[in-house]
Amino acid sequence: MPGLTPRAIVEMFETLKSMSNFDIKIKCYMVELYLNHLRDLLLPKDAAPVELEIKESPTGMIVINGVTEVELNSIG
Repeated sequence: MPGLTPRAIVEMFETLKSMSNFDIKIKCYMVELYLNHLRDLLLPKDAAPVELEIKESPTGMIVINGVTEVELNSIG
């Protein structure tokens, strides 16, 4: 049985199918909190690890500075 993240992504793309009159881009990142440190799970294997910082943006959103983001175009 798929976990929460895969099910949420499927649901998100199903919802977006009904919104064809909008141009929507989806970006994501994946981090792990391990021994009180954030690890970037999408960082390329040959890249040096970056110190990640959790910050609040001027608009009040929580962001992680320095994290690797990828654009999602489909489920598969």
